Amino acid sequence: MTDERKKMMKPNKISQIAIAFLFSGFINSSFAAQAAPTQTAVTVAVTPTHLRQIPETASSLGTIKAVHSADLSFSSSGHINHIFFQDGEQIHQGDVIATLDDSDVKADIASAQANLDEVSSNYKRYQLLKGTGVFAKQDYIKVQTSLTVAKANYAAALESAHNLKLVAPFDGTLGSFDFSTGAYIGSGTKLVNLVQLDPLKVSYNLNQDLKNRVKLGQAIYLTTDMYPNKKFDGRVTYISPTINPDTGRFDLQAQFGNATHQLSPGQTVTVHQLLGKGSKQLVIPQTAIMVDDQQSYVFTIKDHKAVKTDVITEENTNDGDIVITQGLSEGQDVVTSGTQKLSDSMPVNIQSSAETAPEKPVTPKTISASTPQQKQPSQTAAPKASEVPGAKKPVKAQATAEPKPPLASTSSKPAQVSSSKPTATVSDSTPDTATH
Repeated sequence: MTDERKKMMKPNKISQIAIAFLFSGFINSSFAAQAAPTQTAVTVAVTPTHLRQIPETASSLGTIKAVHSADLSFSSSGHINHIFFQDGEQIHQGDVIATLDDSDVKADIASAQANLDEVSSNYKRYQLLKGTGVFAKQDYIKVQTSLTVAKANYAAALESAHNLKLVAPFDGTLGSFDFSTGAYIGSGTKLVNLVQLDPLKVSYNLNQDLKNRVKLGQAIYLTTDMYPNKKFDGRVTYISPTINPDTGRFDLQAQFGNATHQLSPGQTVTVHQLLGKGSKQLVIPQTAIMVDDQQSYVFTIKDHKAVKTDVITEENTNDGDIVITQGLSEGQDVVTSGTQKLSDSMPVNIQSSAETAPEKPVTPKTISASTPQQKQPSQTAAPKASEVPGAKKPVKAQATAEPKPPLASTSSKPAQVSSSKPTATVSDSTPDTATH
């Protein structure tokens, strides 16, 4: 081989080596791109933070008591003849609950009636002969006295019969009967308890510093863990004139409506005493709050990615919102649905954005018990099979996948659409008044 030909071949080898190097780099980058996982965007719903008028309140634990409650008993002794109701039944004022055996009383009534008839007849004869001198005046007075006694005996016999009936003194709910039909019960012995469940009252106490700020008729509301999103509205009915020297607190009572009988005497609740209109504070839906090692946080959105944001919470408004004192600003979007699948910096698809929630003014006279409902996400219709090129059967709508890196493998699967939907906590509360 000549030197000239060798010189011509040398550049060709260099070119081949360069091409091989570039090709191997292309292969490596393709495999690297294929191996690099891509995060699937999570579909979420968001709600903007907003200001809301939060009234000034003072809270205390309280115990529910019945306004009307009585242990019912007979005024007479005897065997129970009949019980007309079951344990726990609701009854009305004037209903006959139970009766005693009346055989002896019936005999007493008959005897008293016969005696009254005889004395009345004798008295009428004396009335006809009065002034004729046939009988002495003392005899007439004696017959007149006998008539008065006969009438009293007859009335007493009828009263004894009435005492054999146990009658409801007010509307209410029966407790458990202590005796059954046929049992002997003494006079004044409790047969059953009757309690009125609507309205009820709550006893609680507050610090002495608040005594001058509490007035009769002032609004209160109750909350309980049994019904976390419901308020029971009431009014102050009693303020103790004295302060406990050991605790520095004074006692109060408030009456509230309980038409649905959800609360019961003896139950412990939290009493919120309204003291003033308060101020506007930043609130968000409770569903947005997450907790990690006792630290509350939410997910905000920035550049279509979730941002884990620590917050400091304060008061739960008991109608779906919670007060935020630090970590967020007004109008900032927070994730309210889909948070379980989120992590910091994860890409998101915002399914729907609720309009700025209207301000919920709350004054001492009117306390809202409603829960704000979030906007339902809009639904996207699935494309028809004829609209999908190359599709052999109907295809469900798919969320747009994240943009693929250059030269990535075409075998990547499309991102699945999250089925999470925003949920709104709905209060089942019925506003109650203290005059129920």
